[in-house]
Amino acid sequence: MYNELIESLKIPRLGRDVDGNQVEVARSQIWLADGFEINLFAMTDQIANDLYKIVTTAGRNGRWIGEEIWSLVEEDLERFYSGARTAEDTARIIQNRFQTYLSERQLIEQ
Repeated sequence: MYNELIESLKIPRLGRDVDGNQVEVARSQIWLADGFEINLFAMTDQIANDLYKIVTTAGRNGRWIGEEIWSLVEEDLERFYSGARTAEDTARIIQNRFQTYLSERQLIEQ
């Protein structure tokens, strides 16, 4: 499922500019409190590779926990990229899930 989601995030969303030319348009936007806007476009191969390294190498005592981590964020990323959830809400929810996950693992593995 990870690979399918990543591949879908690599597909650019296309639109037309004012001259009628086909251009890539943002998949989503993040608005910061100071009015600054961040546009999120299709995922590049480099970003996909970097994300894969993070997901598959994160662990404690050298153990691979990529699947566990991915399961924490997969549903929320799908909701974000579908437009059903804002970037801010997605980040907050994922951060809470990670905090809970790490707290639980720390208690179990001590």
